[in-house]
Amino acid sequence: MGHEQGLSGSFRWIPEKPDEGQIFFSLSYELLADISVGIDYRPLTDKVAPNGTWRIMPEKKPWPALVLGTSNDDFDGEESQAIFGTLSKYMGTWASVDVSPYAGATWIIELDEVRPVGGVYLHYEPIAAMLMYSGTDPHAVLSASFGSHTLSAIYHSFEFPGLGYSRRW
Repeated sequence: MGHEQGLSGSFRWIPEKPDEGQIFFSLSYELLADISVGIDYRPLTDKVAPNGTWRIMPEKKPWPALVLGTSNDDFDGEESQAIFGTLSKYMGTWASVDVSPYAGATWIIELDEVRPVGGVYLHYEPIAAMLMYSGTDPHAVLSASFGSHTLSAIYHSFEFPGLGYSRRW
């Protein structure tokens, strides 16, 4: 969010996950600088679900950004729509690396549970790393961006390796 309006798509493959989480596609369109809408698709289970984000409050000194959204994911083996809210804040540069933590909560609709989410985004152009807790499992992602393309190595639950690719048009 926060880029010029346009289309973005992503693909994730984690071969050792069950069918609902093994292959995942997402397509979204940024309607405005702070609002995006789209769809998530899981071809192995033939499920389509909505996704969207709304940055209600952009980051401004001294306040963090506030983002609300919805997406579909697999939580504890249950495929579910989730509604989330996060606060994120750029904390500065440490050893030439930009550091931005985030924290919030997600309501997993199918499980009828609210769980914490959080992590930290580390950026050293063109490389980025994210350590996160998704409400069920910790994950690590290492990405390299080349223009409008991003290639990612994923370590889901610190157990299952995978790959991701995203593109902005």
